[in-house]
Amino acid sequence: MRNLAHLLVIGLLLVPAFSSAQTRGQSTGVIDLSAALNADAPVLLSTIADNIEYVPLETTPECILGDYRNIKAEVLKEYIVVYDKHQLDDVPLKLFSRQGKYIGEIGAIGKGPNEYQRILGYSFLEDFDRIYILNDNPSKLLVFNFNRQCIGSIPLTRSAAKVIAINPDRIGIMYLPFSEIPNETAHFEWIDNIGKILKSVPLYQGRPKDGGGAFAPKAQLKKIGDEVHFVEQPFDTVYRLDPDKGFQPIWIFNLGADKMPREISTDGRRIMEEARPYSFIRIAVETPKYYFISIVQRQQIRNLYYHKKDKKVTCLKINEQFKKFFDASLGFVNDLDGGLPFWPNSGSESQLVSVAAPEVLKAVFQDKPTTTLKLKRPELREKLFKMVDQLKEDDNPVVVIVK
Repeated sequence: MRNLAHLLVIGLLLVPAFSSAQTRGQSTGVIDLSAALNADAPVLLSTIADNIEYVPLETTPECILGDYRNIKAEVLKEYIVVYDKHQLDDVPLKLFSRQGKYIGEIGAIGKGPNEYQRILGYSFLEDFDRIYILNDNPSKLLVFNFNRQCIGSIPLTRSAAKVIAINPDRIGIMYLPFSEIPNETAHFEWIDNIGKILKSVPLYQGRPKDGGGAFAPKAQLKKIGDEVHFVEQPFDTVYRLDPDKGFQPIWIFNLGADKMPREISTDGRRIMEEARPYSFIRIAVETPKYYFISIVQRQQIRNLYYHKKDKKVTCLKINEQFKKFFDASLGFVNDLDGGLPFWPNSGSESQLVSVAAPEVLKAVFQDKPTTTLKLKRPELREKLFKMVDQLKEDDNPVVVIVK
């Protein structure tokens, strides 16, 4: 098992993603995770999906990505955008074709007019040829096209936390409070393409200002159907933007008595020192039917999924076959093509995405092992073997897409 410090670093770096539709007007629901943690079970991937695709990201001297665990891939219709948080400082977003061919960096790190120092958030409008990158110091929203050209810069009044673009004339900016600034409040602004404020709504009221700006990079803002959803450290509540009432809680994750106290969960230094006896959510992905929730429970990673219609939570059992590769063993048993267990770290309404390490794929499949599983897509197994044959262990990661 990995030590606590490493688990905590991963937990803090991975950003929770919430993506899919909720019914407007739905009351707050409580998802009880505590009971399921005591009873794990193997679950087949075919339970939630019927197809799997692998896209090896091209490796070039200009593009050497870091640890696959710190990479988030956004799979669009024609492109794959990669956020690689493998250094203390941000590096530019990387653009690949949908087939994995490296195209180049989106913008550059720096203090120039069209450069950014720190990526606080990003959003894509592929149909409008727009890429939005939220920068801190100075506070601004840079606009690029998919030719990687900067086509605009929208100044912001102060440091923002997240961005979400609905169309080029309706862009959402999230502001969280900084504890050192008196009377500062959390709120959400709709702006147009030149920064004019169209509407401002409160985020939440009556909650202490702990966390705030210090944890802004770990917050997540997502378009969910015709709504906007938001989740922030300590990742236990999902909010929905109501045009009239502001942000309202719609889902609460119950971790029981082991839940990390708020005074620890919103202080990065205290998490590293005091989290050992507690549980906290490190990543959660939402789809129309499910939540996929990864938890650090007393120094161990546990993966659970929640079926919304059945209101059932299941904790996935570790795959003993892949226990040697700990990070690859926590997921759904892959009975589509017999590949590695699958667990998403991002997704949309139609697909879930994860990232796999070439060295693990090579170690497991280069000798074309047989499987005892009854495969739902046996024709895909040879495609898996062929892909693995073409990989080198030090290649860039492979994007795994489940539909």
